[in-house]
Amino acid sequence: MPSLISHLPDILPLTLPTYCLLLSIWKWFPIFGCIQLLTDYYPTGKTSFSSPLNLPGRHAWITMELPSPIWLLVTSLSVSQHLSLSLPLRNRILIAIYLVHYSNRAIIGPLLNPTMSPMHILIWLIGVGFNFINPVLIGGWLGGYGKIDSSTPQFLLGIAIWAIGFIGNLYHEKLLREIRAHSNELGKKSDEDKSRAVNAKDSGYDASDVRIVDGRVYMIPRGGLFKYIWFPHYFFEWVEWAGYAIAAGSSCTPVILFLLNEMSSMIPRALAGKRWYKQKFGDKMPKNRKAAIPFLL
Repeated sequence: MPSLISHLPDILPLTLPTYCLLLSIWKWFPIFGCIQLLTDYYPTGKTSFSSPLNLPGRHAWITMELPSPIWLLVTSLSVSQHLSLSLPLRNRILIAIYLVHYSNRAIIGPLLNPTMSPMHILIWLIGVGFNFINPVLIGGWLGGYGKIDSSTPQFLLGIAIWAIGFIGNLYHEKLLREIRAHSNELGKKSDEDKSRAVNAKDSGYDASDVRIVDGRVYMIPRGGLFKYIWFPHYFFEWVEWAGYAIAAGSSCTPVILFLLNEMSSMIPRALAGKRWYKQKFGDKMPKNRKAAIPFLL
């Protein structure tokens, strides 16, 4: 197989041989998810730890995610120009909603978050790689190396499912931001004042949902699908991209791989996250709450 490095000059515009090479590499990404099942090591977010290789959480997240919409837009436009094609309306719609999702994920969300935990540079590098190959492949397909083969009803159904997933994702991210804000509010108090605030009748907190460990405040999320799963924002993101794949049609291999690769990497994190809550809250955690898929997983 020719080396990827030798094909780098063929990224802009993305040539068909380079597109096929990247696609063949991308099919192996789920192996990374299988490796994640073997360990709880994931040094970012609530499972981050002190390290000289940590990056500031907000800056790391934005610089990791922001290239994705840029790569997709540039690749789709350059490929269509390279092939002398005019992008059909459906392709433009799929490009637009990808940009909408990543505008929230890469910019709006992290800027609204009251705090973000540090991110290890290893996680940042993996994310940067993901956010290069994935949008380049989807952009190449939408730019002219593929063709949307869904019927009009199927396309509209897919867009509707995407919208449901997007709204659900926004809602549960909002709930998480509120929890972080409450935790930060408590975190500014002394240990004695924290305990007093949590146990006060008019505190607005359920004392069983709060744990104070080494001065840090942890809270069990409530509301929406948090009643059934620990990571509903993961679940709704999968709903988004499932809808996107339905709209694009069965021949859109890059989007199908995107959904599978996301699930293969996020399911192990959700399972590890559930174990994290068990460690922090013990018998106080909701017993029937699944990790990421209601009633199943």
